[in-house]
Formats: sequence, C-alpha cells, structure tokens
Amino acid sequence: MDIYIIGFTRAGKSSLAKSLANSWQIPAYDTDELIELECAHSIAEIVADHGWDAFRKLESSMLLKLGNPSFPASPFNLSDIPKPSPEPGARRISRIISCGGGIVENPINRDFLKQQRVFWLNPPWALILSRLQTNPSAICWGRTAKQLFDLYQIRYPLYREIVTQCKN
Repeated sequence: MDIYIIGFTRAGKSSLAKSLANSWQIPAYDTDELIELECAHSIAEIVADHGWDAFRKLESSMLLKLGNPSFPASPFNLSDIPKPSPEPGARRISRIISCGGGIVENPINRDFLKQQRVFWLNPPWALILSRLQTNPSAICWGRTAKQLFDLYQIRYPLYREIVTQCKN
C-alpha cells in the first residue's frame, strides 16, 4: 500500500515523506522532484517556458504513472521506480508519495487520490506563509500574500474533499 501526502505549497510534505521513509525504511517519491528529474528543468523553468497548464498536465501524468505503472498517458519512463510487491510478513506500507500542492486542482487527480491512502498535511496558514516568504516557490511569482491566501482558500475544500472521501 502507498501513502500519498497532500497539502498546500510549503506545508512540509516532502520533508515528512523523507522522514517517514527513513524511519520506516521504505522508498519516498516526490512528484515535483520526479517531474524536474524527467524534464531536466525546474518547475519554475517549466512554468516560465510552457505555463501552468502544461505543468499541471505533467503533474497529472506523473501521479497516474506512479499509481499505475501500466498507465499509457505518461510521457515519462519511470521503469526504474520500484513498485514493491507485498510479500508474506512484509510491511503494509510500501511507498510514500509526496504530491505537489496544486495536484488537487485537477478532478482526475482528486478521483485517483480518493481511491488511495491519503494524509493531508495542513499546518496553520501563518506557518505556510512564513515558509513561502523565506523560501518562495514558483507559485509565488507575481502573487501577493493575499493572493496566495486566496489560492489556499480555493484549494482547501479540494484537499478536504479527498480526505473525507478516500479509503483511509
């Protein structure tokens, strides 16, 4: 079984995934890091060159590819990422996948995540804003703190929808 971690940008999803994976001695994957690796460009470069819509398509492809290695719509070759098969006596949790903050914007992604084990990392907005101000991500470009909060408020019910309807 995989665990997917969702939450707003700079909520701490990647750090939590790495920490849990280290403690539990299982693999952790980050959709944003995998996209950057496969595209050989940062998210900021992808967005600057192709726009947010193109990045969101890459994000969906990555999520679905991780969840179903036979999914044909992904342009990526992720055959090097192991999908552990359960063995007798093996841990029930086989991988942790940290998702990008905006992954919930796509209804297909939300439907997929509702079928998974999902953990919503939801720290207080003040902590997220502090992290965004200290270490801005591409989502911050040209946005004020108010606009970022508005985006958070748009995504909040989408995160809630997933965790209240998923098979946790």
